[in-house]
Amino acid sequence: MTANRPRRTVWIASAAVLLVAVVAVVLVVVLRAPGGHDDGTDRPPPLSSHAAGVQRLTVIRIGNPSDPTGGATLADGTKVGLGLLKRYDGTAPHTARIDVLPDGDTAKAHFHTVKQGDTVTDYGVRIKVLKIWRVKNPADDAVDVQVEPAGS
Repeated sequence: MTANRPRRTVWIASAAVLLVAVVAVVLVVVLRAPGGHDDGTDRPPPLSSHAAGVQRLTVIRIGNPSDPTGGATLADGTKVGLGLLKRYDGTAPHTARIDVLPDGDTAKAHFHTVKQGDTVTDYGVRIKVLKIWRVKNPADDAVDVQVEPAGS
């Protein structure tokens, strides 16, 4: 009986080490996946390196919703503002929350939880989510989007 105890102990210790290694690998993969938490030293490249029509939405600093950081003007002159809401603890790691508001009317703002690759159509604009930048400080998060009138 005594000979089985060391084997069992070695087996249990090996299983525990393997489990910890698997959990560590999964966490690294999830945190480094597109739209996940980027390293705090990683910053988005300058927006000028992107194609025309691409905008970078940054976190709205003065209330939600207000002060859009992007948008488009429709053929009828309507201005549709876009903004990124600050993430809070518990927010899914591969998502961002953007708001869409016509002519700065915060009472009519629509909120959309999006992930990379999503396309949202609202208030006459089509918004394609190209990249979600999640960094250490949630106030510095950003989302690169391509915005165009929905009819085009």
